[in-house]
Amino acid sequence: MIRQKLIVAAGLAALPVAGCRPADSTATAPTGQQSSQSAKHDHDHDHDHGTADEHPETFAAAVQAISTARDAIRGGFEANDLQRADGPLHAIGHVLEDLQELAKSANLSEEQLAEVKTATDALFGGFGELDKTIHGSSEGKTWSDVEQEVNQAVESLERIAAGSGPGETR
Repeated sequence: MIRQKLIVAAGLAALPVAGCRPADSTATAPTGQQSSQSAKHDHDHDHDHGTADEHPETFAAAVQAISTARDAIRGGFEANDLQRADGPLHAIGHVLEDLQELAKSANLSEEQLAEVKTATDALFGGFGELDKTIHGSSEGKTWSDVEQEVNQAVESLERIAAGSGPGETR
């Protein structure tokens, strides 16, 4: 159990960073053309993060952001445009990092919190495999490999968010 938690913790820490690696390690943003968002990061690369720096303030908003990013990632993979999926994949890592704390703030039951954790772990696993593929690893998976697991996790989160407690904005 401890080993599994260490593996999950390593995945949590690595996913948002993994999305920042350029496909070509020598590629950098053209001088003077770096966006204000990418300028906030400590690195240069050949893609934009989209909304990676935006952190939802409620559990329901985080679930909506996860659903939206999932759809964008799926679209990129289905179009065989991995570059298009990379920014949303990085952004979803940031949202997943915040999800447990947002869930605790949403007045969820212990059972719901456990379900959120299970879904979060599944999403980190599935999206982590897609990140490997985006960055050239032959060990990564395709969208069709992770689709069922990812969709089930998102549906679980959406069910919980639909009934989240007072103080949540939907």
